[in-house]
Amino acid sequence: MRTATVPGTRKHVYVLPERPWYTATLSRPGQFHQYAASITAAAATLPAGPARDRVDEMIDFFDYLGRGCRS
Repeated sequence: MRTATVPGTRKHVYVLPERPWYTATLSRPGQFHQYAASITAAAATLPAGPARDRVDEMIDFFDYLGRGCRS
């Protein structure tokens, strides 16, 4: 996010990049591994079952994203 001015005024506005999600993921390398680590710690408290299975899938997903977004 950046600030810009409206031409002909002194008004300032916030402007997002064209692809904010893409830009945010590139500006924070390692964030997906941090998410996976946090979720892994929380998952340890869940009993075996469907909820734990979904959380395990989420951990795998964030690990996958972390591998794909390395710079």
